[in-house]
Amino acid sequence: MLPLVSVIIPSYNHKKYLLELLNSIRNQTYPEIEIVIIDDGSTDGSVELLQSVQEKYQLKLITKSNEGLCATANLGLEIATGDYIVLIASDDFMPPKRIEEQVMELSKSPFDAIAGGMTIVNENSEFVKYRAPLRLGEVSFEEMLHKNLIAAPSVMFKAITFKKYGRYNASHSIEDYSMWLHILSQNGRLANLNYNWVFYRVNHALTRKKIDWYFNGLVEVLGEYKSNPIATKSLQNNRFKYLIKTALFEGLDASRKLKLGSAKSNLPSLSPAQTVCVYLVIGLPRFVRKALLKKIFD
Repeated sequence: MLPLVSVIIPSYNHKKYLLELLNSIRNQTYPEIEIVIIDDGSTDGSVELLQSVQEKYQLKLITKSNEGLCATANLGLEIATGDYIVLIASDDFMPPKRIEEQVMELSKSPFDAIAGGMTIVNENSEFVKYRAPLRLGEVSFEEMLHKNLIAAPSVMFKAITFKKYGRYNASHSIEDYSMWLHILSQNGRLANLNYNWVFYRVNHALTRKKIDWYFNGLVEVLGEYKSNPIATKSLQNNRFKYLIKTALFEGLDASRKLKLGSAKSNLPSLSPAQTVCVYLVIGLPRFVRKALLKKIFD
């Protein structure tokens, strides 16, 4: 008898993409799948659509008020009954052999979870680029402190992983990176394999708000491991990247961000070379900064 795979979908205001995702799950070459979908207070008609197709796709459908991604994912984990777990965003979708390939690989491996590469698509599901895993093979705790090497949308977990290490930390906004580090810090095992396991939808609109959100999330997560010198170095490097991005957006207004370390005492100072580099970017003409933003982040 084949093991059951639970596909958990935290859904929020993605009505236009839901059927594409559900069809990609129904068209999997692996037969033993349950779909757990939790709507997190959508206001775009998602709930009505899901209710209308609930029987067709045999959905375990839960609707609730908005609590955010982490709480929604954790609720899905409570409901899921599978031996293996996949969490996928409501605007992404899967290639047809994903579940079959992941069960085949994970069932014979010592890993708690495995991940792969991603095909990036735009709002119209058109190909943008392929993003291969940043590192193939097993990923160590030290490597993960340096950089998030696991693409969350491509992951499959053994269900027992959440019993061994707990669920997502609701106090962290970057819940996936927090989970990887927690698993690895407890001697769990994660690996990247050379497969394409998700079509990941991106919105290219990079904003200062997103930059601030991501950096603050990294500070939350890496701050848990600040006694580790690798985490300290990672915080320094990420602060440098954050200030470069801010400088590209703000120019001279970014100079106030250089005082961020004094406002947040747990952040390491920039090196002299990093500080000089940030000030050089701050002084660039606006048209040059805009061109660099487009080149770097498009």
